[in-house]
Amino acid sequence: MKEMVYQASPEAVQTLHQIRESVHKCCQSCMNRIVRVQTMDGEVYEGMLMGMDHKHLYLSIAQGVDQRQFFPGGVFYPPASSVILPLVLYELLVISLLY
Repeated sequence: MKEMVYQASPEAVQTLHQIRESVHKCCQSCMNRIVRVQTMDGEVYEGMLMGMDHKHLYLSIAQGVDQRQFFPGGVFYPPASSVILPLVLYELLVISLLY
């Protein structure tokens, strides 16, 4: 038998589930739109919300310098040098629509 080092309390587990579900519902209306995301660690990312699952938000971000390309009507096309960044839903602090 191995010694347990940590076990989340049932209340913490329930809270994390509620946060994850809340963020997931909020992001559904932001799909394929430009957002700014801030994590609990203070990291800030801008890009197009490309997808979600029950654990992650997938953000298309430009590598290096801000290389966003906008066309008439505010349509965003990720640059060829973009990457998909998976972000953990319960670690997100702020999600803002940019365009």
